[in-house]
Amino acid sequence: MKNKFANSKGITLVSLSITVVIIILISNMLLYNLMDNIRVGNLKNMQNDISNLREKISSYYAQNGEIPAKNQYTNLSNLTSIIGVLDTGDFYVIDLKALENLTLNYGRDYEKIQQGWSQTQINGLTDLYIINETTHNIFYVKGVRVDDEIFYTDYEEADKDTVDFNLINESSMMKWTPTYDKKGIYKDKNNDCVVVPKGFQVCNELGKNTVNEGLVIKNSQTNDTYIWIEVPKGVFQRATSKTDYENIKIDLENYTDFYKGKYDLYKDIWYAMDGSTLVTENTNNLTAGQKGLTNGCGLSYDQYVALRNSMYSSIYDNGGFWIAQYEAGIGNQRNSNSNTRPTPFSQTGKYTYNYITCADAEMASQDVISDAESGDFKSNLMFGIQWDLVCKFIENKSDKIRYEINEDSSNWGSYGGTLRTTGSNEQYKLLNIYDFAGNVKEWTLEYTANTENASCTRGGCFNSGEGQKYCSSRSQENIDEKTQYTGFRVALY
Repeated sequence: MKNKFANSKGITLVSLSITVVIIILISNMLLYNLMDNIRVGNLKNMQNDISNLREKISSYYAQNGEIPAKNQYTNLSNLTSIIGVLDTGDFYVIDLKALENLTLNYGRDYEKIQQGWSQTQINGLTDLYIINETTHNIFYVKGVRVDDEIFYTDYEEADKDTVDFNLINESSMMKWTPTYDKKGIYKDKNNDCVVVPKGFQVCNELGKNTVNEGLVIKNSQTNDTYIWIEVPKGVFQRATSKTDYENIKIDLENYTDFYKGKYDLYKDIWYAMDGSTLVTENTNNLTAGQKGLTNGCGLSYDQYVALRNSMYSSIYDNGGFWIAQYEAGIGNQRNSNSNTRPTPFSQTGKYTYNYITCADAEMASQDVISDAESGDFKSNLMFGIQWDLVCKFIENKSDKIRYEINEDSSNWGSYGGTLRTTGSNEQYKLLNIYDFAGNVKEWTLEYTANTENASCTRGGCFNSGEGQKYCSSRSQENIDEKTQYTGFRVALY
């Protein structure tokens, strides 16, 4: 009997072998592509982590003046090929706990550090992100392998450029730091630290980014700019706390004694008219009714004293205060009939905010910013002691000698007989502060001890006569004074 299957067309052993080989090759190719996609995905995850960390650390550094890192990391053998010549400082493990709203793909060994691992144990960990203290370059110690290469950061060759969030050169597009989302600390390249209000940015431009040259900040909402007035901590020889108001006052007056004024007539005290009688806080036994009166700057006794104490505390606690870079400015020119009280600007190219009484100037200053918006900073007129502190700051930080501040400022003040717009001429700028020695006299919260002219203006004016052309000058004004010669400047404290 013939075999029925002899002539059947089935799969031969050779065909089957070839098919199996093809399937294996295809499977290997698919597996390789899958693994390759996974590796590329892993690399992308690391790059995203580092980009996220860099952004968070930039904001943290802007607010705190230091990188978020405590534990040093010295096991750098894997990173020798990628560490740049500028990474001269030590490396530290990034303190992930200090960075808010952070989500990462890698870096889980940080949890072991939180559990209290020793320095030796920390150097044995690799699933970590570390940062160089000099350049702020970030590396993933374990690295991510793609084919035959291992990547440790988001660039492929040793970095040749420093990433320092403070030292930005003039050609940089990063003119301002990120906006502070809460009150924070900025440290300049000289290690001078200042307190920056919430909602503000610090200027990165050379000549504007250090305390010694006149540090500039900007309100990110209004673009108004301010200058930091440093008061060295060593000034406080008697005061022991921020509520030691009397001794803070004495220490500040001793520090600025040269600019205090003649015969002790000018004081930062509350005053008001009770009918035809001038009363001050130095008067014994002020009645409740007298304390409820408003003074020449529109403040009751309690309001004035609270504001003055707040100023003392702020200067003691923060080591200084901010003043507007420019005299108060507005968009429309004023005249003697102007009765509105628009919010002032601290910007160049504005009409000078004149024809305003001291009380309205204080109210307009208060409108600039609230403590809730700025993280406990308030906007107001300056007290007399603050004006003197600016004079002392100019003496300490500029090339001006005392004579040019306290006797004759005509070589840098605007006394040319013409009222100018704000910031109109670089000649009238010193430490990035414009027109502090002239243009218009500026209202303060100081008292003059003159019954008829109890309110005090400072700084001289564009029409000042001989003997009044100097930065620290004082003028006695009627509380209802409202002329083209008198304006004001906002302070933050």
